[in-house]
Amino acid sequence: MTRPAIVIGLGGTGQWILTFLKKELLEIGNGQMPPGVKLLCFDTTSAVSVEAGFGAKKENQQAVRAGAVRLEEGTEFIPIGSNVGQLARDIADGQHSHLQWFPARSYLAKLNPAAFQTKEGSGQIRHMGRISLFQDLSAPNNSKVLAHLRQAFNQLKGTVSADRQMEIIIVGSLAGGTGAGMLVDLALLARAMAAREVQNNHIIRGFFVLPHAFGGGVAQAHDLYARAFAAWRELDRFMIVSDRFGLRQMVYPVTDPDLQIQIDKRAYDVSYMIDPARQESNSLDNVKAEEGLFPAVAHVLSAIIAGIRLGPEITAPYIQIYPNLDDESKALDMLRRAYVQKVTDPHAGMPAAELHVFLAEIHACAYEEKMPRLLGQDYRTLHPEVVALLDDCDHFEMFFRAFALGYIQKRKNEEQFTYWSYMLPGSGEEIFISTPHSSLRSQQEEDIFQVIHNFAIAGCDQRPGRGQYNQVDWDKLVKAILARERELGSEEAIKLYRSQIDDPNGLIQTIRRDVENRRSATTVESDKKMIGQEYEDLADLAKLIYILTVDAVKDRLSN
Repeated sequence: MTRPAIVIGLGGTGQWILTFLKKELLEIGNGQMPPGVKLLCFDTTSAVSVEAGFGAKKENQQAVRAGAVRLEEGTEFIPIGSNVGQLARDIADGQHSHLQWFPARSYLAKLNPAAFQTKEGSGQIRHMGRISLFQDLSAPNNSKVLAHLRQAFNQLKGTVSADRQMEIIIVGSLAGGTGAGMLVDLALLARAMAAREVQNNHIIRGFFVLPHAFGGGVAQAHDLYARAFAAWRELDRFMIVSDRFGLRQMVYPVTDPDLQIQIDKRAYDVSYMIDPARQESNSLDNVKAEEGLFPAVAHVLSAIIAGIRLGPEITAPYIQIYPNLDDESKALDMLRRAYVQKVTDPHAGMPAAELHVFLAEIHACAYEEKMPRLLGQDYRTLHPEVVALLDDCDHFEMFFRAFALGYIQKRKNEEQFTYWSYMLPGSGEEIFISTPHSSLRSQQEEDIFQVIHNFAIAGCDQRPGRGQYNQVDWDKLVKAILARERELGSEEAIKLYRSQIDDPNGLIQTIRRDVENRRSATTVESDKKMIGQEYEDLADLAKLIYILTVDAVKDRLSN
């Protein structure tokens, strides 16, 4: 008996794999689809372009017929492309604050108007894929994505139980526009709906094809690799969830509470990166994806739906699967090199805002570009837990300025328990950005990531019942910082900020000592490098911010 399953294909790759999966399921079922399996392909293109065994139907290209299976339009294939030109103009005018990740002004200036008509596809531009999804979700009652997801859950939820979990499988490519632009959002939307409909009785898996599968010339491959690493980097961040971890809500339409999704679980329970290249025999490296890789992935998905445990005996004869990609992965290293070249090459590069579709990574790239020059380091990407704090980089930077100026301090309550406090001079209004522990046990220091999150992202009092009424007034803080710097004068203000870098009791050295304490607790040398890397990166980024702040003070107060 098959498991209840919703299999979601994204973009062209998703359409190919779902079509081959349908073909395999029909063959197994003697012409009948399993009643507990729903196939949904979301693409920007307006019509089905794939049949199992067929080549994509392109102009002047003869289709190769090896079967007649295709996804049914309107039920299995759901086009969500539209004209996003007006939305882009609205974003460029400063509307839709939750859509400022879309580089509207840049695209409006350099792209042909036809590029904004995503019914013809996203043109391998990830932003076009993602903005098409947001456009579809902007009117929830008319959303194709929500309607088809809801219908699939309604049809299958009666067959789901604690002993018979629902499989939600999302498949696409890291290299293209539509799938790579939507792979995080679809997981968040599916998980939110699954939590309402089948509670915890579900598992979400992602299968993503690496760009090696698509070939192309050197320049084209380089672009594919860079975009794929950008997509992987974003996915990697959403695979980490903790109390201290960055953004905890994703806003789709700001008017619909159901689509302001709380992020309290990782996007995917498990994700797999798929590469046609294999060291052993049967490599699909030089085989067209539609003739080798896509049907092979479909076979693996069919096995999962049938309840067969996913292991090497299932995948090894067909494809190379990486359960996520770790830093030692050769495949990942190729993507990273292309990405670094794109974001650092001033002549042939690509702005981070056109590689990434999330603000945190866009802001991270801006810092990473400066770190080698100002810190004397090799280029590296920041740890995802650091990146998660960067959705609003202005608020993030204000934490460090406010700390140096004494507006953020560690204090002790009457029981002598430590907490972090924010208060502007003369305001008389203290905001607890951490809460003192009420315990007879020895107190643990509040984690610096949690403190920064509470200030820069939550921006409110952490005491129960106070957050709604006691919030950081960011405009007042900016005015207070600028006024205090003027009052101190250039030399004293710079000295104060430099002390956070140089003073053994400054914030940066305190963070670094904490890292060394953590590392000294292990005797395994290979583990020491991995321990506390996020704190090392946070300390380096804080140092960069103080250096940039010193330069800004010099420029503003030098006269």
